[in-house]
Amino acid sequence: MRRCRALLLVLLAGFVLGRWSAGLAGGGQSTPGGQSGLLLAAPSADNGARSRILNVQAVNSASAELYLTNPFVSFGRVQPGDGDGYHELPQASRLILRSNTPWRLYARVESDLVAAEDLTRVIPIQQLEFRTPSGSYTQFVKGKRFLIASGGPTGATPASVDVDLRLRVTWEDLPGSYQVRILYELETEDE
Repeated sequence: MRRCRALLLVLLAGFVLGRWSAGLAGGGQSTPGGQSGLLLAAPSADNGARSRILNVQAVNSASAELYLTNPFVSFGRVQPGDGDGYHELPQASRLILRSNTPWRLYARVESDLVAAEDLTRVIPIQQLEFRTPSGSYTQFVKGKRFLIASGGPTGATPASVDVDLRLRVTWEDLPGSYQVRILYELETEDE
C-alpha cells in the first residue's frame, strides 16, 4: 500500500516511477527489487545458424499523484449568531489525483483550532465540519481518519474531489485568529 499526503497549508505530492531492467543470462546483474531481464542464445533449426532472443521486462509500479489546488483557506471574520452560528466555505479544498491502481482519499486533523495570538485559546475541532458533494456534513475528530472519496484507476485524466468546510462559532469562543491543519492522504493498492 502506498500513501501520498497533502496538507491544507502545505502541499506534498508523491509519484513512483516504474523500473526497467535487462541483463545477460548466467552473468546478468540483478536490479534493485530483484528484477532482471534475460538475453538467451538458442541454436536455429536451419543449417546450424544461430539466432538471438532478447527477452525484455518492465516493472510498472503502483503510481499516484495528489495535488491540493488551494493550500490555504480562510473563513475571514466570523462572529457568533451569524447564519445560525455556522460559516460555510463551499469547495474550500479541491484535490486533484491520478492513480494506476484503486485508491482511497482520507482527511484527518491532529489538533483543535488554536488562536495565533494566544495558544491557550482553542475552538474544539468538533466545531469544524467537512463534506463532499455526495455527502452530508461530518464533524472532525482529533486523530481520526475519514474516508472522503475512493475509486478505481483514473487513467490519464485526473480525478477531482471537492471538499466543503463549515465552522460553528459560539458565544463561548474567545476572539482570535484560529488555525488548524487538515492532512489529506491518498492510499493506493499495490497490485
